[in-house]
Amino acid sequence: VAYVLLLGSTIWGLLLSTQFVKDWSPGPVSLTVHSTISWLALILGFVHALLLMLDKYFTYTLGDIFIPFTGPYRPEVVGLGTLAFWLLVAISISFPLKKRIGQTAWKRLHYTSYVAFGLVSIHGLFAGTDGAHLGFRLLVGGGVLLVILLLGVRVGKAQNKTMQVIRGKASTS
Repeated sequence: VAYVLLLGSTIWGLLLSTQFVKDWSPGPVSLTVHSTISWLALILGFVHALLLMLDKYFTYTLGDIFIPFTGPYRPEVVGLGTLAFWLLVAISISFPLKKRIGQTAWKRLHYTSYVAFGLVSIHGLFAGTDGAHLGFRLLVGGGVLLVILLLGVRVGKAQNKTMQVIRGKASTS
């Protein structure tokens, strides 16, 4: 569920920059939905980590849970999940601090959400028991593909906008 919420938050964040969402959803409502979904994903990810302390097969400590690459089970891919968790904490905390840290810093920090999404996807596929299930693989693969496609559209639009500005300056010179 945490992964589905993170996927939803990532997709919604990408859609926020499109005219499609701007035409029917007021900006403050859209940002509140995005922020709320992000916080829910983070909270469920936190619960997921804490539940590892109840695991009977591996013994986890708080340090294993909160310090990347230190746990007893598949420390590399579990560590990617821990690293993503901390990135998502920073990103989620930045929502209410946007005015204080400035638009540019906030945007740069939010660009790391794509890295965090990728890390969580790898973590889910290779660290957990669900990674072997076809349904979960299809969910993650489809989610990653959708995020990459939407990111491509967003980058393409940004490049078109930049080219229009450059062409406009060239024609006025």
